[in-house]
Amino acid sequence: MDVLLDKEKHDLVLINHKCPVTKSNEDVVGQRLKIRLLTYKNEYDLNTDLGVPWFQKVFVKGVSKRQIDSILQEQIMLDEAITEIISFESKLNPSTGVYTLNFKAGTNKGKYIVIDNLTLNVNGG
Repeated sequence: MDVLLDKEKHDLVLINHKCPVTKSNEDVVGQRLKIRLLTYKNEYDLNTDLGVPWFQKVFVKGVSKRQIDSILQEQIMLDEAITEIISFESKLNPSTGVYTLNFKAGTNKGKYIVIDNLTLNVNGG
């Protein structure tokens, strides 16, 4: 169980001055994956290993979409509950740097996590 974040804005959800929690293991794992993918490595002082090495590996000259895909797939597989990536689709708009990710991953509980339209700016912020 974890505090619930808005699925699009990623902000804390408040309903009638109360903070709801995630209801299922799939919600917990899906939210944890989004947090990992949206976090810059070394950003969180209590766990500097958490997050994507955006500055170290992505926001560098000449990085390809294939390399970004590989980095993000590696981050997905770092989650203790994920056993496999079943599908992975991404699009990169080279002129804007907008990278959109969709994936489905299997968990160690035999369930599936589906993340659709996670949008990231891979041009340095």
